[in-house]
Amino acid sequence: MAEAGSLRRGDVVLLEGEPFRIDSIQSVVISKHSHTKIKMDLTGIFSGTKKILSLSPHKTMEKVDIKRKHGQLIAKISEDVGQIMDMMDYTIYEAHVPKDLMERIGEGDELTYIEYGGRVKVLEARK
Repeated sequence: MAEAGSLRRGDVVLLEGEPFRIDSIQSVVISKHSHTKIKMDLTGIFSGTKKILSLSPHKTMEKVDIKRKHGQLIAKISEDVGQIMDMMDYTIYEAHVPKDLMERIGEGDELTYIEYGGRVKVLEARK
């Protein structure tokens, strides 16, 4: 848990059960008595939804650490879903793959992906 005032751009926080990346954060003075609010622009990592939050600098939020992992495309299931295998522990996942990336990769290609809470998203192809 981290206070909203201590968060920085690029941090990932959990909001309504989904991880969101902080795109911008600023401190705003809202009254003549120097009360401040923190304004955050957030983007959902898996859904892509954008949110704007305004909250107290002392409000606590859950900060999450999402690591990039190395995998291999095993099979194409549909035009935006692929089956990937983790190269470290050989776990198999069904992952969302952007359509433009799915057109450029083939089975056996190595990928970079993220995984959080049972959801997996492919970020890029590795060379």
